[in-house]
Amino acid sequence: MSGRPAHRKLFSEALGGVRHMDFRSLRYFLAVADVLSFSKASGILHVAQPALSRQVRKLEDELRVELFVRTGTGVELTQSGELLRARARTLMQQIANMAEEVRAESEVVRGKVTVGVTPATGELLVPLLAKRCREDFPQIELRIVEAYAGLIYGGLVKDEIQLGLIHSPAAHRSIRIEPVLVEPMYLIGPPQQSTGCPPASPEIAIDSVPLIMPRRGHSLRELLEAAMDQEGRELDIAFEVDGLVSTRALVASGLGYTVLAYGAVHDQLMSGKLTAVPLSDPEILWRLCLVSTNEIQHSRTVTVVRNIIRSEIHKLVDAGMWQGSVNYADEEIQLPADLSDSR
Repeated sequence: MSGRPAHRKLFSEALGGVRHMDFRSLRYFLAVADVLSFSKASGILHVAQPALSRQVRKLEDELRVELFVRTGTGVELTQSGELLRARARTLMQQIANMAEEVRAESEVVRGKVTVGVTPATGELLVPLLAKRCREDFPQIELRIVEAYAGLIYGGLVKDEIQLGLIHSPAAHRSIRIEPVLVEPMYLIGPPQQSTGCPPASPEIAIDSVPLIMPRRGHSLRELLEAAMDQEGRELDIAFEVDGLVSTRALVASGLGYTVLAYGAVHDQLMSGKLTAVPLSDPEILWRLCLVSTNEIQHSRTVTVVRNIIRSEIHKLVDAGMWQGSVNYADEEIQLPADLSDSR
């Protein structure tokens, strides 16, 4: 015969028949067991004593054991009550730990995010974005797609890209557009020691020099030509080049000039490979925006990456590596510029 005490055997058999034990009853039982008084426990729980007594009686009926015996000064735990107190306290602690773990798990930002960037924005931003994600949110699986704006827009619509950073996007009913930065454009010229065209200077009129620009349809070229048309002026396009690296190389070799945002040539300016002056005649402002689909904009992971992008751009502006006016608003905007390409 087993040496297990009779009250433990009875209690275990009773537990085997329990199907719907009420955690509130357990909590009330523990409160009474701690102070050995229904009246004191009633005050601690802010529950009427009759209701407290009913809950404990319900628990005793369900377990088919007595948990308390009344004394002249209060109550005492029976052997079954002592056993239940130990088990219930462990159980309630496990439940509390489980709840804490679930809450903590929900706070871990995880998931895949594909970010589309144009060459003009990716060179400075992508290393900073990747570093922040790895250090602060290691559970985020970040994928970078470098492409022109038209392809990024298409990727958003097809749900292949969750977040994009492009210039002057066209309004679209399913795309959310968030302005991030308004960038002044710069005339980019060869280095000081160039044997071809002279370096960029404020005296150079943009319609008097050979330009290296992307083909028509690119948002920057559209903006520039529209501004020139208003003044009855024409651009001298020496080469049409749809590529940032090749454009910079042609300018550095002295074959012409181009128009770009400061951030697209920061490293080359610092190393003396290119020169730049703000474009003032005409003045061109290029709006940099975050774009995402309306369906995915509330994703927590996408929101985290979006905020990192904004934060890192602000830091670049503060450090003078990216020129422009930071837009802190988080609003949808309508932009008239045609979207077919963007560096």
